[in-house]
Parts: sequence; C-alpha cells; structure tokens
Amino acid sequence: MKFLDTELEKVKQIPFVYKVRCSFDLQTISVELRINKTIGLYHRNILFFPSADFSVEIVNEAIARLIIV
Repeated sequence: MKFLDTELEKVKQIPFVYKVRCSFDLQTISVELRINKTIGLYHRNILFFPSADFSVEIVNEAIARLIIV
C-alpha cells in the first residue's frame, strides 16, 4: 500500500481527517479517506464526504487535489 502524501498535506491539517490511504492495483484504484471515521463516496476519481465541506480528487498515485465546496 502506498500513502498519498503530496497535495494531501492540506487535508491532513484539517483536524477531523482520520486516515488517508491509497493503493493501486493495475487498473483498479482503491482509495480510503476517512473523515470522522466515515468513508467517502468514490465516483469518477472524486471522493465526496456528506458531512464535510470539501471533496478530494484523485489524479494519480502521487497526486490528489483538495476541492473546497
């Protein structure tokens, strides 16, 4: 398992982020990012969190973008 730690520094600074973990297996992306121990909804490379005011776009195995909504 690889840890996503490039542009997720902003996410890690938010106190209610519980865990950021990302693993890649061939063409399958498995992303786990928990907020208040709640797993985000993953759709089209974007993790949505109903209880948060931001989403995370997974660009590739090294880059994730923080999307403030």
